[in-house]
Amino acid sequence: MLGSKAKLPLAIALSTALLAACGGGGGSSSGGGASSGGGTPPTGSGTSVKGVAVKGPLVNATVKAYALDYSAADLIGAAAPVGTGTTNAQAQITGLSLDPAGAPYIVVVEADDDTVDLTTGVEPVITIMKTVITADMLNGGTPVVATPLTSLATEVAASKGATPETLQQNLSDAQNTVKSTLGFGLNESVDIFTATPVLNDDTDTPEEQAQVAAYRLAVE
Repeated sequence: MLGSKAKLPLAIALSTALLAACGGGGGSSSGGGASSGGGTPPTGSGTSVKGVAVKGPLVNATVKAYALDYSAADLIGAAAPVGTGTTNAQAQITGLSLDPAGAPYIVVVEADDDTVDLTTGVEPVITIMKTVITADMLNGGTPVVATPLTSLATEVAASKGATPETLQQNLSDAQNTVKSTLGFGLNESVDIFTATPVLNDDTDTPEEQAQVAAYRLAVE
């Protein structure tokens, strides 16, 4: 475990990278967002994607999914998205469908002029968040979770020169680094790519609710 003095420079470097990562990349927003309480028809073919984007929860944000380009520094490159959607009035991802056979994908949630932070009621401070969704997540119906921590872990994993063979290990190492430096006490066992930072029907035990609170605290 890193000591507090050793963690400080790494935390500063990761925070700087987070600001850079969340300020651009992943394509431009198409604008418009979802109407209040509504959604958009699924694009692409395959499994409907559920999930959230949370800094506070983002309402009326654009959601784009990209097939991984392992030759690109950000694993996206100049490719067009393979699927698009939005977040609705409850900040839930809607209208996005992906084929598990093409996984993994990078999912980019981007604010536009209509996007608001559900917690504050104003435009979000962080306007782009990224995460990775795998075939197992799609086949198992695991909701996708995009937060500042998943954004940073995705960027760190990409910076290590990911390949199809090393991607999963890169992501695991990256999230461990992010949790140990910017997780603010988040339990090491929490998978930031699949754990939820918002209460839902499945978080019905005190332990699960405490985990949600800890994750939410880490990303706010």
